[in-house]
Amino acid sequence: ARGNESAPDRIAGQSLVDCASDLNSDNRVVRLRAIRTLGVFGKPAAEALIAAQSHDDAAVRFLAATHLGRLRGESLDRAIPKLKQLALTNIEEGETSNPESVQMAAAYAMCEAGKIADYLPILIRFVKDPRRGHSCYASDLIGRLGPPAAAATQTLEATYQSNRPDLRNGDYHIGAAARNALRKVKGDEHRETRLTFFDKSLSSCGEA
Repeated sequence: ARGNESAPDRIAGQSLVDCASDLNSDNRVVRLRAIRTLGVFGKPAAEALIAAQSHDDAAVRFLAATHLGRLRGESLDRAIPKLKQLALTNIEEGETSNPESVQMAAAYAMCEAGKIADYLPILIRFVKDPRRGHSCYASDLIGRLGPPAAAATQTLEATYQSNRPDLRNGDYHIGAAARNALRKVKGDEHRETRLTFFDKSLSSCGEA
């Protein structure tokens, strides 16, 4: 369950303390395994996830922000100051220290914190991005928000219509992601609580 308080003591043989320590590993595979596993621990991992928002590895920041959004509640509230920085730095300060994937993850978390009016437009902008990974990931995050993200309906519909499977020049993957998000925003499907493909697709997190 989302934000489960009764998380097990160990996951895949690793304790919460082990995972938090592994975030400092020189081995990137170890770091990414650790941050993925921390999200499964739920609320007990909140402090480690909040700290991970400042990690040198962009992929770790990306997953930390996504996990915090899924936790909601007090854990997410305590993360807001840093999430605001991660979500808006490229827009307000013209900096590029955070890849766009991190910006999107932080914007999603801010939406989960009830700041949809301010941060949903960031995700909507990326839905329109011609880069497949950016558009699909933004649609996926909007879908997680469900009906509260109704303001994205028009953009999702337009994106799907421009990328329908029957259109020769469309991108099937972008269209499918938009359509899936549209169903969730309209309440046609139960919201996903598990990690999705995009949580695991980290190859471009440091390059966006």
